[in-house]
Amino acid sequence: MTESDRVRRLLHRWFVEYNPLYLFSAALVLGGVTMMSRGLVQAGSTLGALAVSAIAEVYAWTLIGSAALLMRAGLRRPAVILALLAVLYQGDLTLHCETASFHGLLGTMASAAWVVSFAGKLHALAAVMGIRLAARASVVIGAGALGLALVPWLARSASAHTLSLVVGLWVFSLAAAVLWGGPTAESRVTLDAWGRVVLRRAVRATWSIWGGLALFHVWFWSRELGVAGVVVVPVTMLVAARYARSDVTAALVNLAVFALVARVAPAFASLAAALAAVAFALRASGAPCRVERPTPNGSPYRTAEVEPAPSPERWQLEPPPHGRRARLLLAALISLWAAAWTAGWSGGRFPEHVVALDLLFALAAATWAVATKSRAPWYVLVAGALQLGVERGLIASPTSALEWGLLQVAAGFLLLVGTVLATLRWRARASLGTGASAATSAERAPVPAP
Repeated sequence: MTESDRVRRLLHRWFVEYNPLYLFSAALVLGGVTMMSRGLVQAGSTLGALAVSAIAEVYAWTLIGSAALLMRAGLRRPAVILALLAVLYQGDLTLHCETASFHGLLGTMASAAWVVSFAGKLHALAAVMGIRLAARASVVIGAGALGLALVPWLARSASAHTLSLVVGLWVFSLAAAVLWGGPTAESRVTLDAWGRVVLRRAVRATWSIWGGLALFHVWFWSRELGVAGVVVVPVTMLVAARYARSDVTAALVNLAVFALVARVAPAFASLAAALAAVAFALRASGAPCRVERPTPNGSPYRTAEVEPAPSPERWQLEPPPHGRRARLLLAALISLWAAAWTAGWSGGRFPEHVVALDLLFALAAATWAVATKSRAPWYVLVAGALQLGVERGLIASPTSALEWGLLQVAAGFLLLVGTVLATLRWRARASLGTGASAATSAERAPVPAP
């Protein structure tokens, strides 16, 4: 290979396959419209910002059109780059929705036009790239766009607390719908192995971009509209419940987030507990898993010619074992009770127990214990009864050294007896399991011929 061939190959790779000028173009347009908007505001033009936002919309449509030309020319890789840039511009980088909320009827029309343009760009981009969106994805994306358009208007009439609750539920719902499920897009044409990898990466990048932009808008709302940024913290509950390997880890994260919110912003502790209940319920519903379909020719080996394109129907929720599901649903029930218990609490000492609420929770826990034949609900009820007794003065806490000593001695005896009994029980179970395995092995062993 000659030196000119190497240079030509390098130029083809950098300016055809991976063209950095696309990103530079998008940065120039974004920087230009930002400077124009700032200049119009300094000049006293309040409506000019809306016109500047229209320039960004025109550029986004131009990106989609350019991606269509590249796809028609067979240049899929640079078309994907332009498509991701169009995805970036879908997130209202110019803060058009926030600006429109200050312009009355004209602003309402501008917000509605942005939502319509958003929907049009979404379907146009999917058609250009040969992507079929799942129904769930369309609903989630539409809810995200409506949230961006409506929250600034809601801020003009709702209190900061109400607005923060709405924003927290909005972010949590979007994250739940995206994280808890299978693929959200499929190709309209059959892809080879590398094509499926590129599709998964592009979909993952799209959701990451939109998630980051949603958090950017929440950050802006917290600075300008009075939204409490702490409402985003409970979203970590869902992330932990989705990706934590053990239920104990997910429970510890949920408990830590609830304690943090109760400490920093106690008015949102009830929201954190309610979202924790949803996270536990989602974890109890199962994890999405891929269901492999047999190949059309019945061969155990897959080829690009016979393997169909991936589709959402090949994914389903794999439910956890019965005992684990019972524990997760119990954790969801406890979180739901904590949400009702701390509703309206804004700091200081925790609110007193409500007898009706405690009785309702006790009835639900007892019913659950009988239905699932689990002892865990009884332990929770005993702990709650002890705490209620201490709160009402029925159980006095130790006050002297003698009383503290008696309590520690009693706890030591109980711990010793309980540990011994638990050890004997687990040993008996292990022996029973070993005996059953040996019996099974004996049954399966071949009988020697006489």
